[in-house]
Amino acid sequence: MYSVIIPITIEYINVFTIQNACSLGEIAISAAKLNLQSESLWEAIFKKLDTQNIYKYHSHQLLLYLKFQVIVKLNPHTQTN
Repeated sequence: MYSVIIPITIEYINVFTIQNACSLGEIAISAAKLNLQSESLWEAIFKKLDTQNIYKYHSHQLLLYLKFQVIVKLNPHTQTN
């Protein structure tokens, strides 16, 4: 199922603009919660957040949550208490 959904989601993300900032955040949070291990999906998300400055249109709370999720993904031994 993910082999169909992830490529479609990546194409969708690639055409995001500032008006889609909230949707991008929700996709990132959902992907983190589902523990998706798609490097191309995360690359597309971070490209939009970073190089296209969409992060400026997110709340600090959302950005901190995303940062935490990235840390957990990079270090699966991180404990969450």
